[in-house]
Amino acid sequence: MTFLSGTSYIMHYENNTGYCCYNFTTKPLPVNQLQYFNVTSTSVSLNWSAPNESQSSYTYRVQTNVTSSSSIANNIIVTNQSATIGNLIPGQTYTFLIYTRAADNVTESDPVSLSTCTVPGQAVGVTVNNYQSVNSLVVNWAAPIGNVSNYNVTITGDVNRTLQNTSTQVIFTNLLPGRNYSVTVQTISGSCNSPITPATTEATCEYDP
Repeated sequence: MTFLSGTSYIMHYENNTGYCCYNFTTKPLPVNQLQYFNVTSTSVSLNWSAPNESQSSYTYRVQTNVTSSSSIANNIIVTNQSATIGNLIPGQTYTFLIYTRAADNVTESDPVSLSTCTVPGQAVGVTVNNYQSVNSLVVNWAAPIGNVSNYNVTITGDVNRTLQNTSTQVIFTNLLPGRNYSVTVQTISGSCNSPITPATTEATCEYDP
Protein backbone atom coordinates (compact mmCIF):
# COMPACT_ATOMS: atom_id res chain seq x y z
CA MET A 1 0.00 0.00 0.00
CA THR A 2 1.35 3.43 -0.95
CA PHE A 3 0.65 6.58 1.06
CA LEU A 4 1.15 10.23 0.17
CA SER A 5 3.50 12.18 2.40
CA GLY A 6 2.02 14.59 4.95
CA THR A 7 -1.47 13.14 4.60
CA SER A 8 -3.93 11.99 7.27
CA TYR A 9 -5.51 8.57 6.91
CA ILE A 10 -8.01 6.41 8.78
CA MET A 11 -6.95 2.80 8.96
CA HIS A 12 -9.74 0.27 9.45
CA TYR A 13 -8.96 -3.16 10.79
CA GLU A 14 -10.64 -6.19 12.27
CA ASN A 15 -9.27 -8.57 14.88
CA ASN A 16 -10.54 -11.07 17.44
CA THR A 17 -12.07 -8.31 19.55
CA GLY A 18 -13.98 -6.68 16.74
CA TYR A 19 -13.78 -4.07 14.02
CA CYS A 20 -12.02 -0.76 14.65
CA CYS A 21 -9.91 1.98 13.16
CA TYR A 22 -7.20 4.49 13.99
CA ASN A 23 -6.00 7.79 12.55
CA PHE A 24 -2.44 8.52 11.47
CA THR A 25 -0.57 11.15 9.45
CA THR A 26 2.36 10.35 7.21
CA LYS A 27 5.56 12.35 7.50
CA PRO A 28 5.86 15.36 5.15
CA LEU A 29 8.87 15.69 2.88
CA PRO A 30 11.51 18.32 3.74
CA VAL A 31 11.68 21.74 2.09
CA ASN A 32 13.93 22.46 -0.89
CA GLN A 33 16.53 25.14 -1.67
CA LEU A 34 16.86 26.74 1.76
CA GLN A 35 18.94 29.92 1.61
CA TYR A 36 19.56 33.09 3.59
CA PHE A 37 19.63 36.71 2.44
CA ASN A 38 19.60 40.22 3.91
CA VAL A 39 21.78 39.37 6.90
CA THR A 40 22.15 42.25 9.38
CA SER A 41 23.70 42.54 12.84
CA THR A 42 20.44 41.46 14.53
CA SER A 43 18.41 39.58 11.91
CA VAL A 44 18.61 36.95 9.17
CA SER A 45 16.03 36.48 6.41
CA LEU A 46 15.43 32.99 5.01
CA ASN A 47 13.48 31.55 2.12
CA TRP A 48 12.94 28.10 0.67
CA SER A 49 10.91 26.18 -1.87
CA ALA A 50 7.95 23.98 -1.03
CA PRO A 51 8.66 20.28 -0.54
CA ASN A 52 7.73 17.68 -3.10
CA GLU A 53 4.10 16.56 -2.76
CA SER A 54 3.39 19.91 -1.08
CA GLN A 55 -0.08 20.56 0.31
CA SER A 56 -1.85 23.88 0.85
CA SER A 57 -2.42 22.98 4.51
CA TYR A 58 1.31 22.81 5.26
CA THR A 59 2.98 25.22 7.64
CA TYR A 60 6.67 25.48 8.53
CA ARG A 61 8.46 25.52 11.85
CA VAL A 62 11.62 27.63 11.87
CA GLN A 63 13.97 26.80 14.73
CA THR A 64 17.01 28.96 15.44
CA ASN A 65 19.89 27.42 17.40
CA VAL A 66 23.05 29.06 18.70
CA THR A 67 25.56 26.97 16.76
CA SER A 68 28.23 26.79 19.45
CA SER A 69 25.89 25.44 22.14
CA SER A 70 22.91 24.06 20.15
CA SER A 71 20.64 26.00 22.52
CA ILE A 72 17.37 27.18 20.98
CA ALA A 73 17.25 30.96 20.50
CA ASN A 74 13.98 31.18 18.58
CA ASN A 75 11.13 28.94 17.42
CA ILE A 76 8.31 30.18 15.18
CA ILE A 77 5.60 28.80 12.89
CA VAL A 78 5.06 30.45 9.49
CA THR A 79 2.61 29.82 6.67
CA ASN A 80 4.76 31.25 3.87
CA GLN A 81 8.02 29.92 2.45
CA SER A 82 10.08 32.68 4.06
CA ALA A 83 10.87 34.09 7.48
CA THR A 84 12.90 36.87 9.07
CA ILE A 85 14.43 35.99 12.43
CA GLY A 86 15.09 39.06 14.58
CA ASN A 87 16.48 39.94 18.01
CA LEU A 88 19.74 38.12 17.27
CA ILE A 89 23.16 38.93 18.73
CA PRO A 90 25.70 40.68 16.46
CA GLY A 91 28.61 38.46 15.46
CA GLN A 92 26.89 35.26 16.63
CA THR A 93 26.74 32.12 14.46
CA TYR A 94 23.29 30.55 14.24
CA THR A 95 21.94 27.34 12.72
CA PHE A 96 18.47 27.60 11.18
CA LEU A 97 16.36 24.44 10.86
CA ILE A 98 13.19 24.32 8.75
CA TYR A 99 10.56 21.63 9.37
CA THR A 100 7.54 21.02 7.14
CA ARG A 101 4.43 20.56 9.32
CA ALA A 102 1.38 18.56 8.30
CA ALA A 103 -2.18 19.76 8.87
CA ASP A 104 -2.34 18.02 12.26
CA ASN A 105 0.29 20.54 13.52
CA VAL A 106 2.21 17.67 15.07
CA THR A 107 3.74 15.55 12.32
CA GLU A 108 6.91 17.10 10.90
CA SER A 109 9.47 16.37 8.22
CA ASP A 110 13.16 15.88 8.81
CA PRO A 111 14.80 19.30 9.13
CA VAL A 112 16.76 21.14 6.48
CA SER A 113 19.41 23.39 8.00
CA LEU A 114 22.03 26.01 7.25
CA SER A 115 24.31 28.17 9.37
CA THR A 116 25.53 31.74 9.13
CA CYS A 117 26.63 34.51 11.45
CA THR A 118 25.08 37.90 11.96
CA VAL A 119 27.14 40.95 11.01
CA PRO A 120 29.47 41.96 13.88
CA GLY A 121 29.05 45.43 15.35
CA GLN A 122 31.43 48.22 14.38
CA ALA A 123 34.13 49.46 16.72
CA VAL A 124 32.81 52.48 18.62
CA GLY A 125 34.45 55.89 19.01
CA VAL A 126 37.76 55.31 17.24
CA THR A 127 40.44 57.82 18.28
CA VAL A 128 44.03 58.23 17.06
CA ASN A 129 46.62 60.20 19.07
CA ASN A 130 50.32 60.88 18.61
CA TYR A 131 50.95 61.80 22.26
CA GLN A 132 53.76 64.07 20.96
CA SER A 133 55.57 61.16 19.31
CA VAL A 134 57.41 61.58 16.02
CA ASN A 135 57.14 57.92 15.03
CA SER A 136 54.10 56.30 16.67
CA LEU A 137 50.33 56.61 16.88
CA VAL A 138 48.00 55.10 19.49
CA VAL A 139 44.56 53.89 18.38
CA ASN A 140 41.74 53.34 20.90
CA TRP A 141 38.09 52.36 20.55
CA ALA A 142 35.23 50.80 22.51
CA ALA A 143 34.01 47.25 21.88
CA PRO A 144 30.65 46.95 20.10
CA ILE A 145 27.67 45.01 21.41
CA GLY A 146 27.81 41.32 20.55
CA ASN A 147 30.49 38.73 19.84
CA VAL A 148 34.01 39.73 18.79
CA SER A 149 36.93 37.44 17.93
CA ASN A 150 39.44 40.19 17.12
CA TYR A 151 39.94 43.46 15.27
CA ASN A 152 41.84 44.33 12.09
CA VAL A 153 43.33 47.81 12.46
CA THR A 154 44.76 49.32 9.27
CA ILE A 155 46.96 52.39 8.90
CA THR A 156 47.57 54.01 5.51
CA GLY A 157 49.89 56.81 4.44
CA ASP A 158 53.65 56.75 3.95
CA VAL A 159 53.50 53.50 5.92
CA ASN A 160 50.76 50.93 5.23
CA ARG A 161 50.16 48.19 7.76
CA THR A 162 47.39 46.08 9.33
CA LEU A 163 47.56 44.81 12.90
CA GLN A 164 45.26 42.14 14.31
CA ASN A 165 44.41 42.49 17.97
CA THR A 166 41.94 41.14 20.53
CA SER A 167 42.07 44.23 22.77
CA THR A 168 40.67 47.69 22.00
CA GLN A 169 44.02 49.44 21.59
CA VAL A 170 46.89 49.16 19.14
CA ILE A 171 50.10 51.17 18.79
CA PHE A 172 51.64 51.72 15.38
CA THR A 173 55.40 52.27 15.64
CA ASN A 174 58.23 52.98 13.19
CA LEU A 175 56.22 55.68 11.42
CA LEU A 176 57.72 58.72 9.69
CA PRO A 177 57.82 62.13 11.43
CA GLY A 178 55.38 64.85 10.43
CA ARG A 179 53.21 62.65 8.24
CA ASN A 180 49.42 62.29 8.13
CA TYR A 181 48.04 58.79 8.57
CA SER A 182 44.52 57.38 8.27
CA VAL A 183 43.32 54.54 10.49
CA THR A 184 40.32 52.21 10.13
CA VAL A 185 39.05 49.38 12.34
CA GLN A 186 37.12 46.27 11.32
CA THR A 187 35.51 43.87 13.80
CA ILE A 188 35.93 40.14 13.14
CA SER A 189 33.72 37.42 14.61
CA GLY A 190 34.40 33.92 13.33
CA SER A 191 34.08 34.05 9.55
CA CYS A 192 32.09 37.30 9.53
CA ASN A 193 33.35 40.88 9.32
CA SER A 194 31.78 44.19 10.26
CA PRO A 195 31.75 47.19 7.94
CA ILE A 196 35.02 49.11 8.18
CA THR A 197 34.85 52.24 10.31
CA PRO A 198 35.25 55.65 8.63
CA ALA A 199 38.90 56.68 8.45
CA THR A 200 40.29 58.69 11.36
CA THR A 201 43.29 60.89 10.47
CA GLU A 202 46.16 61.99 12.69
CA ALA A 203 49.73 63.17 12.10
CA THR A 204 52.92 62.20 13.85
CA CYS A 205 54.85 65.09 15.36
CA GLU A 206 57.38 66.65 13.03
CA TYR A 207 59.97 67.18 15.76
CA ASP A 208 60.55 65.78 19.23
CA PRO A 209 59.02 68.18 21.76
